[in-house]
Amino acid sequence: MKTSGKKVLIVGKGAVVSALARKLKEQGIEEIYATCKCFNNNYKFIDINENNLTELLKFALENNIDLTIPVSRNVFKSDLVSFFESNGQHVFGPSKQIFNTFSSRINEKKFLYKIHAKTPKFGIFNKLQIAKDFIHKATLPLIVQSPDKSELYNDRLICTTESSAFDFFEKLSNNGEKEIIIEEFVYGKSATLYFITDGYTVIPLTSAYNYKFSKTNDQGIFTDGIGCYAPDSGISASTRESIKNIAENIISYFEKNGHTYTGILGLECLYTPEEEFVVNSIKPFLQNHDSRAVLNLCNDNLYDIFISCINGAFSDEYSEINFSELTSVSATISSSLNNNIINKLDILEESIDFINIKDKNNDTYTFNPGENFTVTQTCATLTKAREALNEDIEILKSDNIDYCTDILKFK
Repeated sequence: MKTSGKKVLIVGKGAVVSALARKLKEQGIEEIYATCKCFNNNYKFIDINENNLTELLKFALENNIDLTIPVSRNVFKSDLVSFFESNGQHVFGPSKQIFNTFSSRINEKKFLYKIHAKTPKFGIFNKLQIAKDFIHKATLPLIVQSPDKSELYNDRLICTTESSAFDFFEKLSNNGEKEIIIEEFVYGKSATLYFITDGYTVIPLTSAYNYKFSKTNDQGIFTDGIGCYAPDSGISASTRESIKNIAENIISYFEKNGHTYTGILGLECLYTPEEEFVVNSIKPFLQNHDSRAVLNLCNDNLYDIFISCINGAFSDEYSEINFSELTSVSATISSSLNNNIINKLDILEESIDFINIKDKNNDTYTFNPGENFTVTQTCATLTKAREALNEDIEILKSDNIDYCTDILKFK
């Protein structure tokens, strides 16, 4: 398919926006617009709130947008997909009805249980007295967490003792949580396996090994992901096939219930050398910490793939997605400071995707507290990619940034 002259609108925020825009531009898309502030030349920023569906549709119609791609949770929740589809627009992603199935941790756990996917033992409780029996009988450590998925990470805690589980349960209750999830923490390696689907056919993309703890040696905050490398060659072929079967079951479930899942589907899993695995979470698109690492490896034209899924030609035109034999490594750079100023980022422009940037003035960047940006390198081997990433981070090194050093070494 000829991509020259095509126009794409990306709706959402974070590193995934610039990572996707960069890849689409490399593959020939000349006009790319996005709702996330732009600090490079890969796309044009449009100042429309990502939840303002009417204004976004108006922009798409007036500018003859050929494809709209939602990339973040708020956009899926607003049901941009169904709204755009009902107005004759090409849009690549799952509808709100599908997303709601796994939009909260409670819905997600119940859904995984319903489709018989392997997932850690869990319980959902509204009173500590009832939860105490589960906590007492369960295998420590336990993850105690609120039902809503938050990017602040203050709504979950890995508890190594019963008393700490009791205390955090009460803390969440006092903060107004009506239901609280407690699940057993499973030891293993964390990876997200990505698939692309038109709602009927499921084709693997690649896998990303996840670094989940914010500090070195599995210390600090337990996050959704603070860095990665891709692909994760440690996953056996049989485990990959089993996880693909779960992805197919998910798509089949929605189809049987009258919904077509068109988009990217990620299954975050924990796996062991003994080829045991559990599914922890379902992702409706690539994530901030792994989007650039994954997309750097894709050789096939993304625009063509997405349009093929929308038009119903996916199974006829693709039997597999072509990925390179290179390796990517990505690290999320964070800060705890207000108005944190970081210089020299222009030197690393080709490696950086912004998550949470406040402003730019010449070559000076100002950030809010939290996850600020990702740095990604792609090389022939994992060792070379780590070395290149380390060189990038050394340029930025200061007391004002933080990252997980485990990403730069073998574990």
